[in-house]
Amino acid sequence: MRITSVMMGNSYRRNLQASQQRLNEASLKSTDFLKFHKVSDDPASASKGFQLRREISRVNAQVSNAEMMEGRINTAESALVNVQEQLKDVKDRLIQGNNGTFSAENRSVIAEELRGIQKAIIQDMNISYTGQHLFGGEKTDEAPLSADENGKLLFRGQSLEQLPNESDKDFKARMAKLEDEMVLIDFGYGLEAGNSESGFDVSLSAVDFLGYGVDESGTPTNLYNLIGEMADYLENNDDSTFDPEFFGKYIEQYDDSHDNFLNALTNMGQKAHTIEYTKTRLSASLKSLQEKQSYV
Repeated sequence: MRITSVMMGNSYRRNLQASQQRLNEASLKSTDFLKFHKVSDDPASASKGFQLRREISRVNAQVSNAEMMEGRINTAESALVNVQEQLKDVKDRLIQGNNGTFSAENRSVIAEELRGIQKAIIQDMNISYTGQHLFGGEKTDEAPLSADENGKLLFRGQSLEQLPNESDKDFKARMAKLEDEMVLIDFGYGLEAGNSESGFDVSLSAVDFLGYGVDESGTPTNLYNLIGEMADYLENNDDSTFDPEFFGKYIEQYDDSHDNFLNALTNMGQKAHTIEYTKTRLSASLKSLQEKQSYV
């Protein structure tokens, strides 16, 4: 075949244009560090890139959840430390109040201090974080704790002791329902709507910390109500009617209820540790995914 000067010119222009295009692409890659700009440039890498982008978005949301819950747990823990300090003061006051050398006037002063501690417990456990009350179980839009006209503790408007017309079975069912409440957050554990075995339960309930009900003798096992009943006994008995042995039973029940509080506090500490570990794990996973995305 005869090669003409026109054919040589056309071939030269095509090669020049192709070289110029490759130069432009190389210059663009050196500027924005992207291996391709259209899916058609590299379909395989583009597919991996889209998949990584979805995964990064998902893990970012999980990291955000973990950070939010870490803030909630830290705030709740600070409030419970304040309550624990109050409860330690209660024990000191009870020992003083049961001292046989104390007068009725001294015991009345101690009773007033106990009622002040009751108010502090409600205030501390009604704390909120980013507009949500921390110890309300699955309902966080309103303060969970209040007191009725008789000075008994209410949780979300419900009595934590058996009502006059309430059967044992109904009371246990009502309390079990409160204890079983869950708030599930996606931390990468396979959260599925309506599945209580997936996700991570981040709910906190004042009922778990303060307790509910009464013992066999009718003494409250709820810390708030127990403190109030002890204050009543200190106020309503003078030197002739005050019985240190009877009051000592209150102290024994207080020790048991306080131990339950400390156990719940320990459980919350374990939950906080899990959230902290999860945040670290998710952050490492996010970094790895971003490195993969950069390579693709």
